[in-house]
Amino acid sequence: MDTHTSAGGSPEIASYYELSWSILSSIGLFTTLLSIWTMVITRPTPLSFIPTIVSAAGAVANGLCYFSFYTSSPTGDRAAASAIADILWLVQEAGLSFYSYQILLHTLRDSTRVLFLSLFWFFMVAIGSIRMAILASRVLEITEEGVSSHSAGPLQHRIDYLHVGYFTTIALVETCSSFFLIRLLHKAYRASPKVSSTRLVFRYMLRTTEMRVASLCIIGITRAVTYSLQATSQTATTVAGQFDRFAYTMECLFPLVMNLAEVLNPELIESILIEKRNPRIYWGTATTGRPHVGYFLAALKIAQLLRAQCDVVVLLADVHAFLDNLKAPLELVENRAKYYSKVITAILESVGVPTDKLEFVLGSSYQKSPEYVMDVYRLSSLISESDAKKAGAEVVKQTENAPLSGLLYPVLQVLDEEHLKVDCQLGGMDQRKLFTAATEWLPKIGYRKRAHLINPMISGLKGAKMSSSVEDSKIDLLDPPESISKKIRKAEATPKVVEDNGVIALVEYVLLPAAGLKGKKEFRVERRDQEPLVYTDIKQLEEDYMNDVLTPQLLKPAVAQGLIDLMAPIQAAYQASPEWQEITLKAYPPPVVEKKQKKVKDRGTRFPGAKVQQAQTNGVESTEK
Repeated sequence: MDTHTSAGGSPEIASYYELSWSILSSIGLFTTLLSIWTMVITRPTPLSFIPTIVSAAGAVANGLCYFSFYTSSPTGDRAAASAIADILWLVQEAGLSFYSYQILLHTLRDSTRVLFLSLFWFFMVAIGSIRMAILASRVLEITEEGVSSHSAGPLQHRIDYLHVGYFTTIALVETCSSFFLIRLLHKAYRASPKVSSTRLVFRYMLRTTEMRVASLCIIGITRAVTYSLQATSQTATTVAGQFDRFAYTMECLFPLVMNLAEVLNPELIESILIEKRNPRIYWGTATTGRPHVGYFLAALKIAQLLRAQCDVVVLLADVHAFLDNLKAPLELVENRAKYYSKVITAILESVGVPTDKLEFVLGSSYQKSPEYVMDVYRLSSLISESDAKKAGAEVVKQTENAPLSGLLYPVLQVLDEEHLKVDCQLGGMDQRKLFTAATEWLPKIGYRKRAHLINPMISGLKGAKMSSSVEDSKIDLLDPPESISKKIRKAEATPKVVEDNGVIALVEYVLLPAAGLKGKKEFRVERRDQEPLVYTDIKQLEEDYMNDVLTPQLLKPAVAQGLIDLMAPIQAAYQASPEWQEITLKAYPPPVVEKKQKKVKDRGTRFPGAKVQQAQTNGVESTEK
């Protein structure tokens, strides 16, 4: 019991820290501080705010509960505190379901999204209505009946039954949202490459989600049952009441599960912690066409990895460039590798990331060694032609009568993981078949599997992916401002459609992440005679675009200006470096235009002076003879 009786027979008020409410409030305070600390060491997201808010609400609500039912304060004050506590309990208990809601809101599409939102908000309205009925009943008990912790008024049974409906509805909404989330994660898990880090992340999220839905449903059902057996207003005087207090304690501790699910990928972190070293990650690029703005995607990921104290290797794959259907002739490869090194360094420096720990490796520096060549022979003897074609299908140029070099390309990329001595490889979605091949092929010759980080592919300005070989789909990193504006102005951007929208993709994958690395993550859209639109999250921008608040006419100039400002340091570095300019001319020499010979018009034999010209011609011919 939370109170005891004095010699005179009246109940005495127990001190705050002798009661379970103080423990519950302290748990809420602890999880609030932990959530804030988690956001500080990672980065704030809508998901990370949820455990912070629900924990803070629980901490304050449990403190107010003591004030309302365990003190002799004026009735009006106790009633007000009880009402505020009920509102905060609503935030705490219903707020847990918004973890799934935030994920599903931006991932579900079409009729599935409509169905989920309809069910979710139906349950939320029901939960809010029931809690308001509980609030009103409790206020009436305190003001009219003078109820305290050790007594039960005539409205207690109504409050108990309302709680049964309240916790049952919470269990239903959590079951509903978790059903959609597990379905979504299971689909993503099956679609991701086997044994890749992406698949491991989805597997872990599936497990934690399944654990969460089971836990919260059990908590909701337990509280629905135990509350129906409550004898007094706010005390655990029966076995059922003590079970209810235990279940609520578990609910208060639940934000800890949310925080862990946000920051942990246990399979990768465990091995790194055991070995007590920084992970070594490599990103490779074939030195073929001139790098475009899409290279910011990988470069920004490299910047994040460098800031996370990872050892990052950039492979300038000159041999791969030559093998890929002769995209880069041997005489140009050396200078193109130097050009790529200059560009990648300039991208990172443009967003304020130091590059002193970045390691550039030229593929030909080790791919011609006897050990590497022998591994090529060994692996080539164990895989089939169809395996090699499948692995390189999205990377190597496919033709009807392709050269044999295209089959060697995936073999070399797989072996690079071992010979660069890395733990992980970073690449785009077009690399996923190669990553799958690496996990299958390396153990065949006695090497360990590596993890793989997969970046999305940025859409081109004309749909599909941005490509160096399609001039209208890309923006070159050295394009002048007027060229950038013209290309963005001509880019495809259907109003109210965000899928495959190359202009929005530039904001999502280039402009916003780059602004974040500079210290102020925002994208600003100026409007004539109106306040500018300021976005810190791509979901906000997509919602405004779908609702026609943000139109292509407003978006395109803002994106063009953002790219011009972002690439200004790169272009300034290029203009200030005669060495870089010379490398560019050697790596990408301007095409030689043959001067057209002026065609001599045949005027026949009857024009004035024809006889004189004919005599001169005959004279020359006689002299030559």
